[in-house]
Amino acid sequence: MPDSKQPVNVWLIEDHKTYGERLMRALNRLDDVRCEKHFTACEDALATLGKSAAPRVLLLDVELPGMSGIEGLALLRQQAPATALVILTVFEDDDKIFRHLRGRCRVSFENKQHRGYRRGHSHRGRRRVAD
Repeated sequence: MPDSKQPVNVWLIEDHKTYGERLMRALNRLDDVRCEKHFTACEDALATLGKSAAPRVLLLDVELPGMSGIEGLALLRQQAPATALVILTVFEDDDKIFRHLRGRCRVSFENKQHRGYRRGHSHRGRRRVAD
C-alpha cells in the first residue's frame, strides 16, 4: 500500500542566486520535503501568498533587497500564521538579530556561516525564540 503522507511544502526567500539554487536542490533531494518556490524578495513572496496556499515552512534570508527579512517577518506571519518561519543569515552577531525578533513571533534561526553548517551539522547554529 503506497504511503499517502504528503511531503512538507517549503518556500525559500533568498537573494543569493547560487546559494538559493543549491539549497533548493538539496531540499528537493529529501523524500519528505518539496521546495516548490524560490523568491529573491519578500515582496514577491507576499504577493504569491495572496494568490496561493501558504507553505508549511518558509526559509527566509535576513538581508534582502527592498524589504528585509526582519521587516517582512510580521507581514509573512499575518498572511501565513500557520507557516513555520526559519531565518537564514550570514550575520555573526546572533544577539543583534534576536533583539530584533524577540516578541514578534516564534521562529527558528539558522546562521549560514556557522562552521558546522557547511559540513551538514546545521543544528549547531540553530536557536529558537518563543513567543
